[in-house]
Amino acid sequence: MHTISAKDYELLGFFEVEPELFEEDVPWIDNDSVYKVNRGDVDLSFAIQPNERDVRIIMSQNGKILYELNTTGVKDVKVLNEKKFELLEIKINEEQSIILSVKPEISIKETIRQS
Repeated sequence: MHTISAKDYELLGFFEVEPELFEEDVPWIDNDSVYKVNRGDVDLSFAIQPNERDVRIIMSQNGKILYELNTTGVKDVKVLNEKKFELLEIKINEEQSIILSVKPEISIKETIRQS
């Protein structure tokens, strides 16, 4: 089993917030980390356990959940630098990916490739 491509410093740069760690004395790679971002009335919570490749995303507006993803054993998570934008790709499997953006606003897009 391999770990994710994204490094702790890349996620720190992407979200621009310090993560909340589940266990203080456990290295990031083996820990559960939660990154919380707010843009106006939209909140995003992104939780990851890198070694297990588990991801949870919750996007809400004014306290109402608009999107939620809970998945285990994703194929990969990586930060993509696309021209003016920085994106986070959560590759669920070979066909399905979630693309997350937090600047200038929070957005989530799902792509499914037919094989």
